[in-house]
Amino acid sequence: MVGFFSLRRLIEAEKTSSLLPKRRVKVGVLPLTGREPAHFDRWTPYEFYDFDSKQRSELDVGSLLQEVIHSFVFFLAFDESNVMTGVYVGSDRTKRKRLYLVSMQDVIELFDYVSREDVIWMSNHRINGGGSESYRLSQHDVIEAGFARYLDDERYWYEFNKPMTTEYLRATFPDARDYTGKPLVAREPLD
Repeated sequence: MVGFFSLRRLIEAEKTSSLLPKRRVKVGVLPLTGREPAHFDRWTPYEFYDFDSKQRSELDVGSLLQEVIHSFVFFLAFDESNVMTGVYVGSDRTKRKRLYLVSMQDVIELFDYVSREDVIWMSNHRINGGGSESYRLSQHDVIEAGFARYLDDERYWYEFNKPMTTEYLRATFPDARDYTGKPLVAREPLD
């Protein structure tokens, strides 16, 4: 659970890519089978949800973190050999309808992805009222967009395979802004 809190804090502190909260994670969905569980029922979720359900869905990382941080149910899943296979999680809001199962493999992949993330481009601008807004891209973002490729199996070292001009950035990442808050329009290469 601490790992999820840490990930949320990194996002809130703007130390990750702006695209990370929108990244999708596969989840199993266990529908509510009877009455809504009460406060002391959180320790017996198998009495309230369909653990035989084969429903699948996806949550974005931001929503998954919201589920964990506001969890009504946070329950570890184990197989017959007592090996941890995932996490059952349901917030105080979603407990009324469903419980989610996130596989341990997907949790590990998410934490691994973030641990290797390096913000390589950032734009920050002031907004009315004195605050500021930033947009950040990581090496994962530019690789997934086709600007670069990984050089190693650990997916950390990378090289660019085409120039990352603001024209390409604007076309690929339409929410990116320059330091004034305007959409990207310049055409010079970025370093």
